[in-house]
Amino acid sequence: MAKVFDELENMLRQTQAWGTSLTAREMQAQLTALTHNLMLGYEQDVEDRRRAQRMEVMLCQCRRERTPPSRLMLLVRSATQRSVKFIRWLRQSLRDRLAEGLAVARLKTLYARL
Repeated sequence: MAKVFDELENMLRQTQAWGTSLTAREMQAQLTALTHNLMLGYEQDVEDRRRAQRMEVMLCQCRRERTPPSRLMLLVRSATQRSVKFIRWLRQSLRDRLAEGLAVARLKTLYARL
């Protein structure tokens, strides 16, 4: 708990907890963590949209010039998607405490959709 309040104090310039009880401090820490995760999710969504727009611009330009899209650009995008999916899979598998066989089966399913 102390580490959460150190982060809160340093990054958000919050100098004191809302209450003195353990329950109040836990609620504040949970709200801070929830807010942080929501902001990360929003940031990722915005970045995904920007990436999709850049890809669409590149593909439109290739169609106008009647040239094939750069294979390297398509591979880089695919590799990025794979690494993000892997990290999300790992985080979820650890959080859910999945058995190795079930976790690997989920990973295969994710990569089959790529």
